Amino acid sequence: GIAGLALALRLRQRGVAPVVVERSRRLRDGGYMLGLADPGLDAAERLGVADALRAARHVPRRLVYLDPAGRERFALDGPAIDRLVGDRRFNLLRGDIERVLYERVRGEVEVRFGASVESLEEKRDGLGVRLRDGEEIGCDLVVGADGLNSRVRALRFGPEERFVRALGARVAAFLIDRSESPAAEPGTSYSM
Repeated sequence: GIAGLALALRLRQRGVAPVVVERSRRLRDGGYMLGLADPGLDAAERLGVADALRAARHVPRRLVYLDPAGRERFALDGPAIDRLVGDRRFNLLRGDIERVLYERVRGEVEVRFGASVESLEEKRDGLGVRLRDGEEIGCDLVVGADGLNSRVRALRFGPEERFVRALGARVAAFLIDRSESPAAEPGTSYSM
């Protein structure tokens, strides 16, 4: 994912030889739309991926805010969006960020797709990470960048039920298939 690949890239730039254990069998397309702004863009510049991320950005030409019945409450168009967003803020699909980071580390960092951590063992000279297929990797540091329901975090600190506190908020975001929603305007972002 994004966090593991970004950390691996930065470690490699610092002379460390990381191994990324990626649960997914391949890079993922699409995903959630994420905003990249000042601090994130600063980090992308340090990683050397800012230009590639800019090239992959999604710039809506219209932002439409809907009422609970789905009727347009108000909208912002091109020039207003440009003034609102500026040059240091843009949106990308999660999969585009992952692809850009992977392209940057490919050939320099070992990425093991379709693998997952089964167990961790402290040893005198570091840590042993046993993968689900039985292979063991010796290392000095393990970073759990495996997202929600983190297996690495659970192995080290215990079940997440001890730490997770639901806040009662929910978010849903998706890309609209124009063939199923012909009234959706191309290049438009809708929010309720």
